[in-house]
Amino acid sequence: MECTNLFHNTNNRDFNTFEEVYKSNVYSVCSLLKKFSIKVHTIDEYKDLLETNQKLPVIENIDKDLLGCYILKETNDAKDTISGIIINEELCSQLKLSTNDKLAAIAHEIGHIICFFLENKPIDEELKADEFACKMGLSIELLGLLGKMKKAKIYDEDITKHLEWRLIAIKEYIHDFTS
Repeated sequence: MECTNLFHNTNNRDFNTFEEVYKSNVYSVCSLLKKFSIKVHTIDEYKDLLETNQKLPVIENIDKDLLGCYILKETNDAKDTISGIIINEELCSQLKLSTNDKLAAIAHEIGHIICFFLENKPIDEELKADEFACKMGLSIELLGLLGKMKKAKIYDEDITKHLEWRLIAIKEYIHDFTS
């Protein structure tokens, strides 16, 4: 049985917009996602879930991420997959993210969920997740989002260097795609 919604019971406007605009593209890239819905949580909702569901993966430093995702798969059947995206509304507000920034971040997190199902795991999952956002047509938005994250100067040196590397990779992707 296929799910009719990409996201499960969300009142978040940005996730609803993403679903309206990008759902068919998401399913064309990964039809497996039709078998389950992705839950959407605030950080507090996610922390409450951790207390009631001991099997749920713990995302380290979730308070420092704009968005994060989890995947719990107990059987080999994709329909039994439990996944979610956690949004840090406070940090999104602090960085003054636009709707387009958030759409790029949502696509990036879905890219992580897709990576979970790949036979050959990518060496750098962040780049693979970025590539998915670019395939959704959100390359420019992703560049803007990563630029804001870098300019915010809230990340340590290693993360900042990785952000710079990702920015270069996305620019190369755009160049290769438009050449």
